[in-house]
Amino acid sequence: MPHLAPTTLTTAEQKAILRITAVNARDHTVFSMALGTGLRLAELVGLNVGDVFAPEGTPRVRVRIRAEIAKGG
Repeated sequence: MPHLAPTTLTTAEQKAILRITAVNARDHTVFSMALGTGLRLAELVGLNVGDVFAPEGTPRVRVRIRAEIAKGG
């Protein structure tokens, strides 16, 4: 039985998705999180606001996601 690798998006496809979703903040955030973190769909939709936080509570480009909801804990 051959190994079935998941299909991955090219950089151009990722950029197109982010450009298209830029008009909708919620969709853009979900796609940005998916592309930037590699979280699975179930992990993304299971996120709560408190699950994503910036160290010291200051706004940052990078955020940390609680280990309990990430792949493999």
